[in-house]
Amino acid sequence: IFRAKQPPTPWRVADTESVLGSCLTALGRFEEAEPLLLASYPVLENDKGDGAKHAAEARQRIVELYTKWGRPERVAALPPPHDPLAIRGKRERIHRKPP
Repeated sequence: IFRAKQPPTPWRVADTESVLGSCLTALGRFEEAEPLLLASYPVLENDKGDGAKHAAEARQRIVELYTKWGRPERVAALPPPHDPLAIRGKRERIHRKPP
């Protein structure tokens, strides 16, 4: 139903998979949740527009997975989140028209 109503853009698919991973985490199905959460996070992190919000939520879902799973070493191993302001500045430089 989702794909029929919305175009299957990469960030929409990744966001949906991240939410599904969160649901699986809540059910204690950690092995199933992990690949969905880990694969969707970089897609959302590199997205344009309001991707920073989605990326932050996806990263938090990974933290919740490893916390509930009892794997704090994996939380500690996560790279720090990207700074949305730095990303925005980079995009502005890329899209700026030359003088």
